[in-house]
Amino acid sequence: MKIKPLFLFTFALLSTSNSIASSPYAEAISRYLKENNIEGVYKEFAKWQKEEPNSPNIADTWAWYYYTTAYNQNIKIDSVQPKGVEDYMELIGKDGKNEFIYAEIIINCDSLKKGLDIIDKEIVKHPDCINLYFTKSDILLTLMEKCSHKSSYTDNLRIHSEKGDNTEDEKFNYLMMKALSHPKIIGDKLVVGNLADDAVKILCQILDRSRNNGNQWFDLYDKKIENGESMMLEKFQSYFLFFLKNAEYDKATVFNDKLLSVYPERFDFRTNKSLISISKKDFSSALTQLEILHKDFPNDDIITINLAEVYIHNGKKKQAEKLFKKMSKSSNPEIEKMAKMRLEKIK
Repeated sequence: MKIKPLFLFTFALLSTSNSIASSPYAEAISRYLKENNIEGVYKEFAKWQKEEPNSPNIADTWAWYYYTTAYNQNIKIDSVQPKGVEDYMELIGKDGKNEFIYAEIIINCDSLKKGLDIIDKEIVKHPDCINLYFTKSDILLTLMEKCSHKSSYTDNLRIHSEKGDNTEDEKFNYLMMKALSHPKIIGDKLVVGNLADDAVKILCQILDRSRNNGNQWFDLYDKKIENGESMMLEKFQSYFLFFLKNAEYDKATVFNDKLLSVYPERFDFRTNKSLISISKKDFSSALTQLEILHKDFPNDDIITINLAEVYIHNGKKKQAEKLFKKMSKSSNPEIEKMAKMRLEKIK
């Protein structure tokens, strides 16, 4: 999996609570959840467990259920200015009176812990079911992103908000993101104290297990996954990009270093080091890393154009211009277009 150019690469998105495993029972549970029919949820679980008592699929769905009940996002509208609320929107209603909109985020750590404990116990019973590890990772990282102050999306909204040029939808989204900076925590706060660290640990656990089982992985239906190693590595890269997107640079570094310790020559994991430096705006380190990569892969257009961009940031205009001229003849239309645009700009 190759990275895209510096100003073009995008980040993979992780799944959310819609990831409840596919099954007639799981679908019914999801439907009951939407209806807030908790009694229906438990009845479906009871029937499912009776029919498939040892299915990892059930534990996986339980984990997502507890995540869904653990994270509550409420939108409130009041005619009185809220007290003790850091951020809110003030609107004028149709009747000319003021309305105040604000968000309340509640995280029930006890419920979240139940879901994570279920997954941990199921991993012990099914250590080669890779989806169980991924579910725990996804739950931790989904919650991490929801409660992160660092994501590029949050920063973008903040910048535009300060300029005063947000649309109403953007203002509302910004309000929601700000509300996440001070959620109400119910139960043991340690459960959500180190979400990113905990995610890195479970991902490293997958990698360690892969060396013990020879990458013989199974899904939630106890079926062997074909090309399990390739699937695992692609998923790992998406997790790395997710850490990067949320500005968890230290976690991205720790995780990528672990990957490189097992796959030292793998192209995408090697290029990840320069991605971290670029994201941190450490263009000096990025230059060193990309020059090494360019030496090893002189014909790779993406490495070449990223190196040209980093040359610009390091004041090396002539070197950048030389590479952009080369890339303006690339067989990749996207690269060719970007190189020509950059040449025009630096002139």
